[in-house]
Amino acid sequence: MRILVIGSRSVSLVNFRGPMLKAFRALGHEVIAMAPDYDPKVHNTLTGWGVAYNNYFLNRTGTNLLQDIRS
Repeated sequence: MRILVIGSRSVSLVNFRGPMLKAFRALGHEVIAMAPDYDPKVHNTLTGWGVAYNNYFLNRTGTNLLQDIRS
């Protein structure tokens, strides 16, 4: 099974979702984690666990409806 975990900060993927991500991998699932802020340390940690890491666009302070929909 392919599992996608989306976080609002990359560090939270390691600090708060790390045990869950590792458990999914231990069960043999393909795991992809995404966050809007790229951090090379987080990237290295996640890929070391066998978790793919990608960025996505997120405008945290936006008040424009069209940009918010894009997020």
